[in-house]
Amino acid sequence: MRVLLVNPPAPSVESFANAGINAPPLGLAYIASVLERAGHKVEILDCQALGLRLDQVKEEIRVRHPQVVGVTSTTPTIYSALEIVKAAKEVDGGVTTVIGGPHASFTPRETLSSSGELDFVVIGEGEYTMLRLLDALAEDGSLEEVEGIAFRKERGKGNGNGNGKGGEILETARRPYIEDLDSLPFPARHLLPMDKYRILGRNLTVIHVVSSRGCPFRCIFCSSSALFGKKFRARSVGNVIAEIEDALTRYKTRNVEFMDDTFTFNRGRVLEFCEEVKRRGLDISWGCSSRVDTITKDMMEKMREAGCSIIFFGVESASQRTLNLIGKGVTVDRAVKVIKWAKDVGIETLASFVIGFPWETIEDMKNTIRFAKRLKPDFVEFSVATPYPGTPLYDLAKERGLLEVEDWSKYTTIKPVMKGENFSIKDVRRLMLLSYGQFYLNPSFLINQVRKGRRIFFNAIPRYILAFLKETIRGD
Repeated sequence: MRVLLVNPPAPSVESFANAGINAPPLGLAYIASVLERAGHKVEILDCQALGLRLDQVKEEIRVRHPQVVGVTSTTPTIYSALEIVKAAKEVDGGVTTVIGGPHASFTPRETLSSSGELDFVVIGEGEYTMLRLLDALAEDGSLEEVEGIAFRKERGKGNGNGNGKGGEILETARRPYIEDLDSLPFPARHLLPMDKYRILGRNLTVIHVVSSRGCPFRCIFCSSSALFGKKFRARSVGNVIAEIEDALTRYKTRNVEFMDDTFTFNRGRVLEFCEEVKRRGLDISWGCSSRVDTITKDMMEKMREAGCSIIFFGVESASQRTLNLIGKGVTVDRAVKVIKWAKDVGIETLASFVIGFPWETIEDMKNTIRFAKRLKPDFVEFSVATPYPGTPLYDLAKERGLLEVEDWSKYTTIKPVMKGENFSIKDVRRLMLLSYGQFYLNPSFLINQVRKGRRIFFNAIPRYILAFLKETIRGD
């Protein structure tokens, strides 16, 4: 079958946090590789990387004439995903439309009910669910036997004309998680605009790699464990290295970014990876995400010797009470030690902080901002506590009546959508501006980044000042 997979446009977010960072939709690339291996003709349209508007997407659908249009969806992109589904039906009423991704996976009935043009929701890991769905459509098979989908019973064959949202919604049994991740083909990068994926605004091609899935930790604001399971499932080091070598050869780069939730979860696997990189003489510069309780100074030294240049740490808060309440399972003191270790061994750090949890006070949030400055990581990311569907934080916010914004497109982690017991949305908006301003407008930081050729932070200053003035004038 002819399949078009789409990463929809995202809401515009002006922030130092996303300065120059643009990652590929690897979920779609994995689905594409599985479908291609089975003989399907697949294309990927990354609207975010290509800067495409809805009318342009509609024209792309017209030109490519797919039989199936599959769209991924995060919470802030669900509306644009549904618009693409509508556009696909307007171009060809017989096209089969599918939405997957985290938001649709957690709200399959709501997602189907909100669009008369949507035929199917794929729930959870999409590779083999999408393949089995295409098999059932091609062979006129039983859709109820396809694990991991939701659909309207009378519209199941994908022949709906978009004239209604009614009908009985069926959810099939959940598909088990893929245990052998090595069995998946490498993501179909050849279908992506690889020259568009940047980091820190530099003209460098970056190879993004997922080496594991699943998260055993219980942070109440994160939906990863609900989507990919609480069991850590890892690819073999040999399989990961093979993908990296293949991608480096194809795209003539040495820059690799691991997209795992916690790359350092298994110490032995990390050390094996580092030894294999050195044994093969791979000249790579790579980054990854870690927790402060899954890494040691010795491990960092081995990682640095193997080319690790930056580590992302979810520090989250300066308050031990808050760390306990969000289920982080780490201590503030440990974060201080780990950031110092990274400096000692020569690895840059990006520390993430979250403000606006329901029980916090304004002073709690200010303390976190001050702590971020004292900690002195190389970069910081400040986010607003955002209650995404599928997370315990969402359930808590609904239970306590704290949600003030129901527009999913606003759930970007940059703009607050939830009030607290001791603060308003306006308070958090201003603290977010304060947080980025105090760190990124520091003259020593800017001078250091310009020296390293990272002028994007310097270029972002006018945008920040304009945002600050608008927020100050608004005063609501």
